[in-house]
Order: sequence, then structure tokens, then C-alpha cells
Amino acid sequence: MATLTIRNFPDDLRERLRESATRNRRSTNQEGIVWLIRGLDRFDTLPEDEARIECARAATYGKRLRKGQVPKSARAIRM
Repeated sequence: MATLTIRNFPDDLRERLRESATRNRRSTNQEGIVWLIRGLDRFDTLPEDEARIECARAATYGKRLRKGQVPKSARAIRM
């Protein structure tokens, strides 16, 4: 997976992220990924992007896809 660095991240937003992570029993990193996914979900996504989003969600929530296993949204794209 890639690494993302955000510069000049506002202190108040970082605090909100930290508090949200604590409430949801996630690390700050995991909570940041959830925030990004939810924010990006508000925009129209292409069908092929949905498979990537589902894989990211699975990774965030600790679900691992078995080797060769295809996310549900990817199966829908094939149909």
C-alpha cells in the first residue's frame, strides 16, 4: 500500500480525527482512511472504483480477502 503525507494539517481537525478514532476504537490512521472513503463516496464513482473502495473498506475494518477472492462490487462489474 502507498503512504500518504498531509502537510500543514490543521490542529483542530487533527483533534477531531483523534477523538473520532477513540470513539470508534480505531487508530488515527484507520479513522483517517474511513473519513477519506466516506468523503469520496459522496462523489460519483465509476464501477471499477467501487471495487477499490470495497477493498479499502475491508482492509480498514480488518477483513482480509483470500487470495483470488473478488469483492462483491467487482463481481457486479463483471455481470
